[in-house]
Amino acid sequence: MDQVLTRRLAGLRSAAVAALAGLALVQVIELPATLAQARQVAAFSGLAAAGCIALALALAAARTSAGAAAWRALAAVGGLALGGWALSRAVAVPGVSPGAGRWTAGPGLATAGLGVACVALAAAGSGARPTRAAAACIAKACALVAALVPAAGVLLVALGPGPSGGESAISEAATESAHVHGSAAVETSFRPGFGGHAGHYIYPNATPPHLPPLALALAVAAAALFTYLAAGSLRRRSSASPRPAGARSIASGALPRAVATVLLLVVVLAAAASKASAHATLLRSDPPAAGHLAARPGHVTLTFSEPVQILRPADVSVVDGRGRPVAGGVPRVDPGDARVVTIALRAGLLPDSYTVRYRVISADSHDVDDALVFVLGDGRLRAPVLRGTGGASETGPWAVGARFAELTALGLLLGLLAFRSLVWGPALEAARHLRPGEREAALAAGARMYWRAFWGCAAAAGLAEGCVLAAKSAVVLHTSFATALQDPAGALRLVAASRFGDLLGWRSGLLLAIVALAFWEWARESGAGAGAHRAAGRARPSAAIGLLSLGTLAMLSVQGHASQAPLAPLSVLADAVHLGAAGIWIGGLACVSALLLRAPVALPRGGRRLATLVVARFSRVALVAVALIVATGLLRLSGELSRADELWSTDYGRSVLMKMLLLCPLALLAMRNRRAIRALAVSATGVAPRGAMVRALRRNARVEVAIGLNIVLIAALLVAQIPGRDAPSPARAKSPPVARAAAAAAGHG
Repeated sequence: MDQVLTRRLAGLRSAAVAALAGLALVQVIELPATLAQARQVAAFSGLAAAGCIALALALAAARTSAGAAAWRALAAVGGLALGGWALSRAVAVPGVSPGAGRWTAGPGLATAGLGVACVALAAAGSGARPTRAAAACIAKACALVAALVPAAGVLLVALGPGPSGGESAISEAATESAHVHGSAAVETSFRPGFGGHAGHYIYPNATPPHLPPLALALAVAAAALFTYLAAGSLRRRSSASPRPAGARSIASGALPRAVATVLLLVVVLAAAASKASAHATLLRSDPPAAGHLAARPGHVTLTFSEPVQILRPADVSVVDGRGRPVAGGVPRVDPGDARVVTIALRAGLLPDSYTVRYRVISADSHDVDDALVFVLGDGRLRAPVLRGTGGASETGPWAVGARFAELTALGLLLGLLAFRSLVWGPALEAARHLRPGEREAALAAGARMYWRAFWGCAAAAGLAEGCVLAAKSAVVLHTSFATALQDPAGALRLVAASRFGDLLGWRSGLLLAIVALAFWEWARESGAGAGAHRAAGRARPSAAIGLLSLGTLAMLSVQGHASQAPLAPLSVLADAVHLGAAGIWIGGLACVSALLLRAPVALPRGGRRLATLVVARFSRVALVAVALIVATGLLRLSGELSRADELWSTDYGRSVLMKMLLLCPLALLAMRNRRAIRALAVSATGVAPRGAMVRALRRNARVEVAIGLNIVLIAALLVAQIPGRDAPSPARAKSPPVARAAAAAAGHG
């Protein structure tokens, strides 16, 4: 058993345990203050403290040859602590960063110092040296963390409660205001809540929240006792005598229990998420569209088919013929029936043509906007006044491009994992013709290419989620995509106030969990010796990452049309399987194309035979994936279209037809590749295929990838289009909402 440590390594591990215990202690001490800022921030602080303790236990228990993963995790923790400290001091995050600009605050300096200590100890313990490769690795890690920052922010906002009113106070949050506290008025400042939450007042002379003295003493004593026990265990392991057989370390079983606790918390939070409801369309209005009223109405009532949400009061308005607002109050969603929106009107309205403009968010995350016109008295019905509307569109290039990047990146994460587990690993095991040196080279090159592609896709997924949020906020807030990128507060308010934001937050949380689990697995593989791990990776971590990846795609299904279709649970399941199979198929095609290019160069003797073995195995996996795509696609089509003619009479149906047409050349290429594979008669003892045949397979794979990406692009457009079952008639489905309002005003509605 490899349990004896050198004195130097035991000392370094003891110091690392002390630094991690210090970081956990700072989080616990600051817990009352973070709880006063936002409950979700406090929850993450508690999870950060638990993670530091779990990593300290892993460092105390890891064997000499298996400690590289823990040292890498320690460096990551130190880097995150330093980055979080610098970001919270440089940028004022509303409701979260009370220490912005306070670079010399005690808790912040302690966090920064302990972060530096963690990075330095990790470098010393792992034996790292300042080389160009190490600098490149650090730069890539920083880029990955930066790409995932928007996802982490969205998750924080989505975990918290939604806004509880106080929009006017929040809009004036930057100003000083007088607030009555008890019987005296004192000068206070108002801190807006995180992501548009209600916020709270800050009193200049108030004592900040803190732990009671007894609780503080207990926390310090617990950290000291934990450090003492861990250091003692490490000192005993550094002695000459090995550990007795059957003896258990203080960390035995602790890390699995900590991971199980975190996963249980995620399951509980997921179970508490709100249920999906259907796509919202306007059923009726009072006054009716194009109606002529003799008496002044007291309010306007809009009734939708399903519950809706109002993000901003300005999104629902009533204006006269000159565009002047005539609403007498803030538009409200009826608390007893969320399908009904009421707008009070001012007294003394003059005879004129009035326009009701609305933009609400439906349960499937789409914004529903339209305008209707009614006339009071003897006035003439005019065209709707649409000034103040506009902005980006759901079907515009930025919104569709963001959804395309999201679908592609999340699908490739699952496709990469499936290719490694189902194709590359078994094919390498079956390649008996490879010599030992070639097998080791193929194993190392495969792992290196897999992790490079995985981290690139993870970074792309994080950036794509940020772009999706910016595009959605541009649509909802009537701005351009560039303006939305410069207004993160508006985007976070959208997250806090809508079901779309909740689902985006859960999807971001799953993405962060994927990255955390993959980082630990990568650290283990990098620290293991040559040939110490399987080509397909470890089964349990791979299965966990695969389930989390499938969960991100399932969140997309819950967010979209599938959750509103008949038999919604079955539709969501079919859509999730559809997206997962597409990710496995397209991601596998990309991997096959790269392998056909690299394998003959990296392995001059057996590379071509190994590549064709991989292609032969992938053809079987792709056959199953395409069968699932077709079956689930037809099942989803039956739920989205109510009549056959909607395939050519609606935009949604025409997009579906285009997807079907693109599948035809893919089927031809697939049959051609299968005939080529059968002609090769690849086996462990067969002859190597000709270079021309390998190049032809590579060209076909590239063409299939290009066609598959076009199918994904159409799918990104389908998300924003209204299914045939929601279109009252083909003519109505073809005309945009504004055109319908204009037609009604002209007397043709």
